Amino acid sequence: MDVSIKQHDTKGKFTDVLKVGGVAVDLTDCTLSFLMKKTGVAIRQAAVIVDTTPMTSGSLVAGRQYKIVTFVAGDDFSNVGAASNASGVTFTATGTTPTTWTNGSTLQALPGQVEYQPIAADVAIKGLFKQEWEVVFPGGEILTFPNDGYNTVNIWADLG
Repeated sequence: MDVSIKQHDTKGKFTDVLKVGGVAVDLTDCTLSFLMKKTGVAIRQAAVIVDTTPMTSGSLVAGRQYKIVTFVAGDDFSNVGAASNASGVTFTATGTTPTTWTNGSTLQALPGQVEYQPIAADVAIKGLFKQEWEVVFPGGEILTFPNDGYNTVNIWADLG
């Protein structure tokens, strides 16, 4: 996750998929922090682990990854990013409202997805920051992502 954002912008979310050895991490009952740092500035905020509870109706979140766990004929997810309407298909949602989702198909957000909505203080200072996610597992063990370096966040100066 390498991101550029304008100073004071709080609309966009920081998102990532946390993996170990290419496999998404099970974040059940974990706590998550978003950390960002450069010389003289350190930010640590609670972040959100995406809910992976199976869904049979509702709205999707654009940009979030989903799997069609069980497809029921008549439902249609092609307008929100699914390459086909079939069980086992994974896709990144490009919209929030499937064409039809009234027949009982089950979708599930893929595991390991995390997000953080910045507040004004987080993006008030311009510059190049190192960023990481810190997961605390139920037993107290800590694992940091990425664990082989850092993500980068470049906060550009606002002209206003």
